[in-house]
Amino acid sequence: MKLALFSLVVLCAVPLVGALSTPPMGCNGYYNFGPNVTEADVRKAIDNAKTNGLTALGWKYILIDDGWQATNRDAGGHLQGDPNYFPSGMAAIAGYAHTNGFNIGIYTEPREFTSDSGVYTPRWLPGSLGHLEQDAADFAAWGFDFVKFDIPGNIPDSERAYWDNRFVAALRAATNKVIAVYTGGFNDMDPSTPSVLWLWRSTGDTQGANGFELWANFLYRLDRATRHPETVGPGHFSCLDYSLAAHPNTNIGKSSVGMISIITAPLWTSLFFRPQDYPTHWNNLTNTDIIAVHQDPWCIQGQPILSNATGQVWLKPLSDGRKAVGLLNRTTNSSSTLSFNWADIGFPSNTTAVVRDCWRQTNCYATGSFTSTVPAMSAMIVTVSTNQPRIGRIAIVSANVQIDFTAGAGDQASDFTLVSAATVSGMYANAGGSFTALGGGAFRATVPLSGARQFYRIKR
Repeated sequence: MKLALFSLVVLCAVPLVGALSTPPMGCNGYYNFGPNVTEADVRKAIDNAKTNGLTALGWKYILIDDGWQATNRDAGGHLQGDPNYFPSGMAAIAGYAHTNGFNIGIYTEPREFTSDSGVYTPRWLPGSLGHLEQDAADFAAWGFDFVKFDIPGNIPDSERAYWDNRFVAALRAATNKVIAVYTGGFNDMDPSTPSVLWLWRSTGDTQGANGFELWANFLYRLDRATRHPETVGPGHFSCLDYSLAAHPNTNIGKSSVGMISIITAPLWTSLFFRPQDYPTHWNNLTNTDIIAVHQDPWCIQGQPILSNATGQVWLKPLSDGRKAVGLLNRTTNSSSTLSFNWADIGFPSNTTAVVRDCWRQTNCYATGSFTSTVPAMSAMIVTVSTNQPRIGRIAIVSANVQIDFTAGAGDQASDFTLVSAATVSGMYANAGGSFTALGGGAFRATVPLSGARQFYRIKR
C-alpha cells in the first residue's frame, strides 16, 4: 500500500443514487495489521461494528487491503485468496459481509506485484497487470462491491486516467451492477475523474503507525483534498485516506472526523478491528450530529471562507437550510479565537439563530454573529439555523392539549420548552409537559389541560 497512489473501483448492487450517493463510512485494517489482515479479523470487525451499534448509524463499508492474495495464480490465471489468511475463500467473506449489512471491497494494482510485496511482507503478491479483465470478472463473481485500485506512485498523472477508465470498462463488461471507482494521488485533477470514479485519493497516505500522524500532516492532506470542490457531489468524493479517529490526542481524533464531515470526504477508520485498544475513541464515530453533517444529501464540499493568523472558518451548506461551520485552529500550541457573521454564511444580519455545538450536542442563541475560542489542534463543528418552530394542529385529547409544530430537520425533542401565560402580553413561565419527535422535522408538545385560559409559546 505504501508509496503508491490508488484507485477504488466499486461494483455495487444498489443504485448509485442510493447507498453510494453519500460518502462512505467504513473500516480498513491496514493501519492495524499492514498486509496481514485475515478472514477472522474481517469477520470480527464486522461483528464489532454491529455489537457497538455502528452499523445502525451508517458504518457499513469494509475494505480488505493488500495482502489477501495467494502468491500464485491458479492454473487458469485467476487470483486466489491466500489459504493461510482467507481459508474460506474470498466469495465466502463477501457473503458474510452482505449477510451482516456491509458493502465489502477488495484490493489490486495495475502492475505485476503489489507495492507491499517484498517491502512490508516477504510474500510477493500478484497484481492485475496483464489480467485486468480477468480479475475484474472474478471480483464481480465473488460478490465484492468495490475494488481499491492502487495506482503506483511512479505512474504520471497523464496515465492514471487511462488505467482508471480501462479498469472501469473491464468491470462494466464483467457485471451489470452499477460501477463506481475510487482512485487517488492526483497532483492535478483530471477533469473527467468524477464522471468515472466513486472516490479518488487526492493526497498521499496517512503518515504514522495506526494513523498517529502529526497535526501538520493532517492539515496538508485536508488542504489538498479540497482543491477542487466543483468535482465533489452525490456519488463522487475526494478522499484524504484515513481519519485519525483513533489518535491518542483526543482533540486531533475528534477534529479529523469533524473536518472530514465538513468536506464531505469518506470516513475510513481502523477502529473496528481492535475496539478494546481504543475504549474512549468510539464516541468519535457515534455522534449523530456529526454523522448528519457528513451524510447530508447535498454532498457539498465545505470550503474555508475566513481566516486569521491561527485558524480558519469553513462553511458547508446543508439541505435543510442549516449551515454547518467548522472553526479550525491550525496551530499546535495556542488557542485561536474565531468568529463569523451571519452575512458570511448567507443569513440576514439581524436574525437570531440557533447555534448547535455538534460534539457537545447543545444549543445556544446568537444574533448576527458567533465567536468561540478553539484549543490548539482542534476544530469546533457547529450548525446554524434560523428556522423557528411553526405551529400546525392544536387539539384537546384526553384532557391534554396537543400542539403539533415543525422545526429544523436537525432539531430534537429535547431542544424545546413549552411556556404559558394567562394573557398574550403576560409573564410566560415553564408550562411543563412533554415533547415527542414525529419524524421529518415534526414534533408534538403535550401538556395537561388547565382550568383557565392559557397562551402557549414554544421556545427552542
